[in-house]
Amino acid sequence: MGEAFRSRQCEETNRPIRTIVLVDEIDKADRDLPNDLLLAIDQQKFEIKDVRPRRWQSANPDAPPIIFITSNREKELPNAFLRRCLYHYVDFPDMETLKKIINKRFDKLSEKIVKKALDKFLELREDMENDKDEGDKKVSTSELIDWVAALYHYPPKEIEKMLAQPKLPYPSTLLKNHSDYNKYK
Repeated sequence: MGEAFRSRQCEETNRPIRTIVLVDEIDKADRDLPNDLLLAIDQQKFEIKDVRPRRWQSANPDAPPIIFITSNREKELPNAFLRRCLYHYVDFPDMETLKKIINKRFDKLSEKIVKKALDKFLELREDMENDKDEGDKKVSTSELIDWVAALYHYPPKEIEKMLAQPKLPYPSTLLKNHSDYNKYK
């Protein structure tokens, strides 16, 4: 935040440069962080306590930072904080988007293998959605990419054979806790 608040000028236009700050997964931070962050954003300054004498870092009023905050909704954020945020929910990708993600990263996989892998993955995700509460961990796009990467090193015929089995190949790349591993492998 300190770097984002520092005033910089564009050499070509001599105008202030707006910075972008990403606060990722704020719901995992110390419970006071959202309110502390809210105060800093509201006042456009914050105190640097670790230097002597203490000093304040202020944002350029002509170019305050743009702040993006992400949350996985693992714990509730303070209402006062949420009131001051613009909210955008990102849906889990559909089949076509997942197909594009996999094809972009693994361009040598056949359409048949990609479809079989996605079918198996989406079936697992659906089972988890039916079994778990809204906030519980379900397989995500990140695990899908890791799983396909594990399969990718095999010849295509071998991948097809693994995906045809009722059991998940390389379940530990998808399932991140012991109970899920035992239930869905």
